[in-house]
Amino acid sequence: MSDLESSLVDVRRAYRLIWGYQRRVMDLVQLVEDEFATHEFYAWSPLSFARPTQLTTTPIRKWAWDGLPFYKASFLYTAAGSDPNHHKAGEWLFEVTLDADSVDFSTIRGEPDAAKFPDASLTATTLKLVAWQCVEDGHFNWFHDLWNKGEWPESDAVAFLQPAFPVRSLSLTVPLEDLGGRDAAVAFVWKFKQAIQTQLNIASSGEPAM
Repeated sequence: MSDLESSLVDVRRAYRLIWGYQRRVMDLVQLVEDEFATHEFYAWSPLSFARPTQLTTTPIRKWAWDGLPFYKASFLYTAAGSDPNHHKAGEWLFEVTLDADSVDFSTIRGEPDAAKFPDASLTATTLKLVAWQCVEDGHFNWFHDLWNKGEWPESDAVAFLQPAFPVRSLSLTVPLEDLGGRDAAVAFVWKFKQAIQTQLNIASSGEPAM
């Protein structure tokens, strides 16, 4: 087998491994979503790069990362039936963020070259939950204004007042390897619910469904 043939075997194995990872994290996001019956799916976006292109837009001139949208991505949920542009005090946006690799793209100019990343054993794969809560009535779009221009909380489990919006936020982050099964995932969601109840006065519903 030539070096190229061997490398292509590795590529095929890698794609199958990525499929397995993505299937698992999609199921995990669904599990988290199910724990918040008050909220419904609103929007999603990759982080640090663009979505895959439209039908008539060539992807060839884009970053290769655009074809790997779940590498770093956020999923957003609004209160069921609420208006994403007009908010009442106390309404909140719920976010689930998956980061397959903690390499910080913002420190890199141009398209990040994975061959130049630190060794994978030195970086991390994480899941972050974020609550964005209006402290007074507001007129802005959750996604285009707040999520695109706001700031993530500076520390986990500590309420953070957004500098440009009447919103306070709170996050909780966990290494993905700590969520090896349903019980661990539900326990983490419950920990987040307790944090937002304590810090943001957002009431949690029921006991964790182990």
